[in-house]
Amino acid sequence: MRAIDFVARRGMGVVERGTVAADAVETVVGMGSGVEFSLNLQPGDMQAYSRQGNNLEIVLADGRVLILDGYFAGSGENPNRLFISSGGTLNEVSFIEGADGALFAQYGTTAEWGKWSPDDDLIFVDDPNLMAASGVDGDQDVSMLGAGLLGGAGLLGGGAGVGAGALAAGAAGAALLATNGDGETDTPTTMETPTDDDPEEDPKTDEPKQETPTDDGTRNAPTINGTGRTDAYGGDTLTAADKSVTVSGTAEVGSSVTINVGGQSQVVTADSNGNWSGTFDGASFPADGTYTTNVTVVEPGGITTTLVGQSLDIDTTPPAVDPTQGTISSGDQVNAASYSTGTIEVAGTGEAGSSIDVTIDGTTHSTTVDANGNWSVDFASAEITGGERTADVVIKTTDGFGNSHTQTESMVIDTIAPVMSTTSGTDSAGYTVNHTDMTSDGKVEIGGTGEAGADYRVELGNGAFRTGTIDANGQWSAEFTQAEMGGMSGVNGYTVPFTFTSTDSFGNPSVVGADTIHVDTLTEVGIGANVSGGNDHVANNAETAGGTSNLVLTGTSEPGTTSVVVAMNGNSVNAVVDPLTGNWTASFAPGTYSVGTRTYPATAVSTDAAGNTASTAMSVRVDTEVTNLSASNVSATGTDNVVGLDDADGGITLTGTMEANWADVAGTPSVVVNFNGRDYTATVNPANGQWSVDIPEDRVPSNFSGDYNYTVTGTDSVGNTQTLTQSIAIDTVAPDGIGVTGFSADFTGATKAYEDFDVETTTETMGVARVEANGTITDLVEDTTVQLNDYAMSSIRGISDQVRIELDAPMSNGESLVLTETDAAGNSSGTLVMLGDGTTARDVSNANLGSYDIETIELGVMDNTQLTLTEADIVALSGNSNSVAVRGGVDDAVDITGAVPVPGAGATVNEGGVDYNVYTLGSTTIYIEDEITNVTTI
Repeated sequence: MRAIDFVARRGMGVVERGTVAADAVETVVGMGSGVEFSLNLQPGDMQAYSRQGNNLEIVLADGRVLILDGYFAGSGENPNRLFISSGGTLNEVSFIEGADGALFAQYGTTAEWGKWSPDDDLIFVDDPNLMAASGVDGDQDVSMLGAGLLGGAGLLGGGAGVGAGALAAGAAGAALLATNGDGETDTPTTMETPTDDDPEEDPKTDEPKQETPTDDGTRNAPTINGTGRTDAYGGDTLTAADKSVTVSGTAEVGSSVTINVGGQSQVVTADSNGNWSGTFDGASFPADGTYTTNVTVVEPGGITTTLVGQSLDIDTTPPAVDPTQGTISSGDQVNAASYSTGTIEVAGTGEAGSSIDVTIDGTTHSTTVDANGNWSVDFASAEITGGERTADVVIKTTDGFGNSHTQTESMVIDTIAPVMSTTSGTDSAGYTVNHTDMTSDGKVEIGGTGEAGADYRVELGNGAFRTGTIDANGQWSAEFTQAEMGGMSGVNGYTVPFTFTSTDSFGNPSVVGADTIHVDTLTEVGIGANVSGGNDHVANNAETAGGTSNLVLTGTSEPGTTSVVVAMNGNSVNAVVDPLTGNWTASFAPGTYSVGTRTYPATAVSTDAAGNTASTAMSVRVDTEVTNLSASNVSATGTDNVVGLDDADGGITLTGTMEANWADVAGTPSVVVNFNGRDYTATVNPANGQWSVDIPEDRVPSNFSGDYNYTVTGTDSVGNTQTLTQSIAIDTVAPDGIGVTGFSADFTGATKAYEDFDVETTTETMGVARVEANGTITDLVEDTTVQLNDYAMSSIRGISDQVRIELDAPMSNGESLVLTETDAAGNSSGTLVMLGDGTTARDVSNANLGSYDIETIELGVMDNTQLTLTEADIVALSGNSNSVAVRGGVDDAVDITGAVPVPGAGATVNEGGVDYNVYTLGSTTIYIEDEITNVTTI
């Protein structure tokens, strides 16, 4: 066995090819609707046809079965069609249904190779030689009707064992006719069907023997009219009545005449005049094609004659045309580029020689289909309106028979460039790419509108690009990475230029557009040190009016900032922002903060025009008080808590505490002490607030005894002030000194030995010292335990305001006695008692006397004493007041060269009941008892 080629042509020009395998017992091919199915076989290769439901079952001569699944389902206006083809000839198979699904086939030549036909796809040039492969003569031809009777009710023995070229006869005795290959008819033979009475069979074939009928010379030989004539049918003017073919001739009366025309067949009988005729019209009118009329005459005597009558050339089918260029069905479209060439071509395929008329927008161009089945016409662009439209393309084709066909195709025209624009993510759209855009997924998206279906390209200035297709809603978008954009930005951002263009489905490019993307991913905000008008980030008492005014915070942000929200102490306010400078002010009402000393964390969050946010924090201080302000007199008074003359000597120092400086505040605390009407700025240690201030000696009140008030004003590092008043005990009044009222002395020759001195009593502490002639001074110790120390104190009978000093060791002339009086404040006043008679001048230049604060010089114990005093002596003697009082009598003399009597009312004073004349000597003052009249000043 050999494989059998087949082809199936389906709708939309789809052609499928395949084979029936040589070893396949049964092959199934799905059909569908409107399928043209062609087998590379000859009519004699077909054994039987039958209908099984909607399937067509074909039994081939070699026993293989081919099932065309759903063949009869495609009926009505779009039926399936069966062809067999070999040697370049295409025959269509039509069926007449018999009983039990049996089918009787008729074959009609449809087309031949070499003449163009739309059925070229179905034609096989090869000769399959199927029967030859099965051991049967493959050169035998089968008449148009013969193979169609296979598989019927027992005809040819049920389709088994029939050789190629055999004819299934419709009745017993049917003639079997074979041609010799040159178109001439061989000698007719008669085949008789054996009966039970004549069972003789051919011993070689086991089939009935054939006997050749005899001609006795009296019969009339059959004839057929029209031999050599060609009848043509076709054209648009052909009516249904015109579709009629009549074949006629003569034969022996009663002869059975089988007429085959174009696959149609009918049997007529020669009438009593020996005439016969058959007409094919209506459903029996042959299909389009070129045919030869064949007639088989079987005379009553069994003689069979084959005759050839007129030829038929039937073409009632309008020629087909298939556009291949310029129409939507050919996949073409007219864009601006093709339109601009000036010529638009419409082309296709059709029946060779047919005329073609193509009409578009009222203009018609004509041509003729060439020998290869191709045609084309050219339209000038000016003949076809441009724009976006669909134009009808009317194609009329007319073949040589006058059959015409008009079909309307469509030409899709788009000569308008698409429009593409940006609507989001760009400067033109009023958008700035912010920090969130750049960091949420690391991509920046821009978008816009355009012509749906158009391809687009967006390219950044740095060469990065994206392509895509604009969606059905006319929307497009492109995403670029953070790196492609240029990364994060500074406060002012940066701008990325880009271009965009689109090309629509017709290939029309848009105008190149340009736009920019502004990237701003950073903003900034700061809180200034200026709080409520101060620049130290601390709101003090004055700036808050003691907590009755708003606490105002200020700061900066990026110009164009849309909002700044400031939070402090659980309260949030929207700051007032200057859009030009970005400076902002936030006010917190009284009650949102407390007075005293407070620290509040404050935050400011800004949002710029791009939506970026920034935050900052600062500690805001509220300090409306001075803390820890105090004053101490300890340094000034010592342990006795009184400023005495010794304390005041050289000035006094006051100390105290003050609020320490804040480490992050530029200011420093200060203390001002107002003492005795004058301000003194203290030295303050900012780390611990300790302060001290020196009051000069001359500002300590002299000859003052009591509590003295001074004020201390502290100013902390943020400007708050507090004043306190402090009192200090001062006693700068020196005791009057101890006066000598009498003495007693023993004489040893002319030398006196001074033993007892009567002195004024005192409530203060008294001291006794002796001054040797060489200047040595020895403090004497009172004998209080009857142990005979240096001296003893005793009362004087009858005198209550005096006491007696009894020396253990008497003193001599030239020596001196020092009597000191010291009060509770430590103020001391010394009296220098000069001993001895004579006229030798005495001085007080002994430096050791300075420690006894000599305020009085007693000359009354001596006679004719001469005393010389200088300014230096007085300063050295009196540490209290730089003054000295000289007491004595008229026999005493005092030299105070350079002294000046105090004029006026101050010339004399009375102290302790004694009158004194007053002199000044430089910076010192000298009081001289008025009984001393010998005073030298020049």
